Amino acid sequence: MLHLNKKSFEHDVVFLSGLTRSGKTLLCPIVSSFNNSEKVNLEPNFENLIELAHVNCIKEEALIYLLRSHMNLMVYNDAIGRNVNFRPNDYTGVWNYVNPLTYIHRVKKSDGNDVYADIKKSKRLFPLMLHDGLWHAEYIFKAFPSSKIIHMQRHPIDLAYSWINKGYGGDFFEDLRSHTVSYLFNNQVVPYYAFGWEEEYLSLSEADRVIHMINKLINLHVNTYNKLDEKYQEKVLFVNHQELASEPHKVTKNVEIFLGSKITEHTQEVFNREDCPREFNDDDRMNKLQYIQSHSSIGALKLLNDMINEYHNQLRV
Repeated sequence: MLHLNKKSFEHDVVFLSGLTRSGKTLLCPIVSSFNNSEKVNLEPNFENLIELAHVNCIKEEALIYLLRSHMNLMVYNDAIGRNVNFRPNDYTGVWNYVNPLTYIHRVKKSDGNDVYADIKKSKRLFPLMLHDGLWHAEYIFKAFPSSKIIHMQRHPIDLAYSWINKGYGGDFFEDLRSHTVSYLFNNQVVPYYAFGWEEEYLSLSEADRVIHMINKLINLHVNTYNKLDEKYQEKVLFVNHQELASEPHKVTKNVEIFLGSKITEHTQEVFNREDCPREFNDDDRMNKLQYIQSHSSIGALKLLNDMINEYHNQLRV
């Protein structure tokens, strides 16, 4: 039998995880502003591989091989300035990095095996944004045993409101811009989030679909974390979006300790650009809830209420 073999990238990789719209784009520039960090990356193909494995389209051995291959190539390309993003407003762009000239100068660097030798000496931090990374932590830690995960958590009302307005309960996953794995079930398109409960998913209204998807995803993240070995649980840091936005210095200190890194002068620039610290208006969230209530069934709203209670219980732990 053929056994695939691909060396794992052994350096400091941190996956910035969370549900879609959970606030990862706030966390990403903060981490990439740290003193030894590379710019943040987003690799849709990396995510798609994991999603395809979840729907049984890729065997685990092939998944691990391909994840490692993608990671090796991503780190290598960054080291030589290949595929650098120069869009000014993208969080993965060089202009949002501590020193954009770092990547501009790298385009003149020679390629070859010496590149990896330089990477090993540099002891840099490589942040990669990954939707729902904690849910798939078993795969992540098998592919990259020394990696870490920072998982963003956000208020369920904020998530549901945002998802509904983005059309995630409708035909969004048929859009050419959607990179989430989808497939046909009874000749209807469903996202991989609905794998195993497709009939229920299709029977729901758009708003109810959103609430059910968010509920199932939150539970999947929690269950995956609880099943991890203790040594891997210690490699996971939970960050609350509202706390990060309202008390950025306090929360970022925890991130520093977790990553063994330090903030820079650029970190304060990120706080200023992202309007941190910022206040949260209870009336605004109540208006969001009223909007959700006007579009959802009683059963879905009960599910949302359960998520809200659980969310607040976690904050009190």
